[in-house]
Amino acid sequence: MLGLMAALAGAYYLVGKYGQAGAVFSRTLEVMRRALSPEHPSALFTLSDFASMYQRLGALAETYAAQVLAGRRDALSSENPDTMKPAADVALAYVS
Repeated sequence: MLGLMAALAGAYYLVGKYGQAGAVFSRTLEVMRRALSPEHPSALFTLSDFASMYQRLGALAETYAAQVLAGRRDALSSENPDTMKPAADVALAYVS
């Protein structure tokens, strides 16, 4: 069910319905964090998508990207290669 909600948010984004995409991403993330945990890989993946959407729109990307990076570092460690993409996303958010 949560995967479908995240897919719906992505579909809204792709067709330019950014307000609806943001609302569905936000609700999906809220439920995932409550049902799974804030550091669960699925919740972090959804947060990463949420951050990417905002980065493309030029708003709030730094906050969400930093949350993904912190969660990945907590869950995996700073040395894990899976923390590199979130670190790059944080850098891109600050540059754009």
